Amino acid sequence: MKKKISWLLGTIIMLALVLLSACGGATAEKSPYEGKWVGVVLEGYGVVEPVEKALGEAMAIEVKNGGKAVLTFGEETGSGKWTVEDNQITFDIDGVEMVGVIEENIFTIDDIFGMGVKVIFAKEDSDEANPEIYMKE
Repeated sequence: MKKKISWLLGTIIMLALVLLSACGGATAEKSPYEGKWVGVVLEGYGVVEPVEKALGEAMAIEVKNGGKAVLTFGEETGSGKWTVEDNQITFDIDGVEMVGVIEENIFTIDDIFGMGVKVIFAKEDSDEANPEIYMKE
């Protein structure tokens, strides 16, 4: 009798382990917006300049899984959330909301941090990350 109980208990434990391992579920599909987006050019007050030249430092937004985002400006960082609806991407970074219009490999924020300037961000390492393509002669 003791052998049967041990065998039954062992079978139940094995079955529970198999069922629990199946509960992990599939991993969520990666959003096409996830990744690092670099500030390419800044437009404002009649001037178009590469972000690093205009601001003296690089700017980037890391769009992460689960709606999280991190903005980096030089050595400073801010964190928050992002959402996408239709062709708009919205960031809430440290309580400041910014809305950008999405195109292929770029998004444009028309009034970044309420400063009255537009910043074009591009996917890191994409052709669109070259500031020269936005510069007008």
